[in-house]
Amino acid sequence: MIDIFGIELSEEQIDNVLLYLEQHPETYTHPDTLTQELWEKEFGLDKQIQTPIGTVKLGDNQFAKMYNKGRDSKFGMIKPTLQTPDIIVTSESISKTGKAVERNYSYIYIKSFIKNDGSRVYYFASVTNLIEGIEVSISNQEKTAGRIKRLIKSGKLVYIKSATMPSTPASIAHGSQPTVRGGGTSTAKITKN
Repeated sequence: MIDIFGIELSEEQIDNVLLYLEQHPETYTHPDTLTQELWEKEFGLDKQIQTPIGTVKLGDNQFAKMYNKGRDSKFGMIKPTLQTPDIIVTSESISKTGKAVERNYSYIYIKSFIKNDGSRVYYFASVTNLIEGIEVSISNQEKTAGRIKRLIKSGKLVYIKSATMPSTPASIAHGSQPTVRGGGTSTAKITKN
């Protein structure tokens, strides 16, 4: 078992990840107008999604946040980003409310999409925090390629599809499932595609 948790990617590896994201996006078809019924159909009443590193629950205010901030056209990117991300990194996390944080980092799930007519690539990120012992999705939004690069550069690797990082050493590319340190019960790994 190879522990990849906490590995920082080199500039060349980050560029390879970004190139992969640009060249291998998942096709995205704009859903119907976002409604509470459509949201519940997509996520169920429990709003839990199985990810490569554990279960994530959507935050209670995510529907309103997506709708009120004009992100409703991207809501169909949330589930695939969490279920089949291209890469997951950590990011330093501090409490904005003044409450104590359960873990000093967030997970950032990243995936690329392409408009079904091929005219545009989207980079989407879902951020999760450990709240009362549960991994909760607190933010879901499109990011620029530059912002994705900064997130990867400032973060530490938790998960990556082996195809996403072509310069992955062969010993890691065969996959691993190390235990996440610092809280949570998730595992970090590289998967083959």
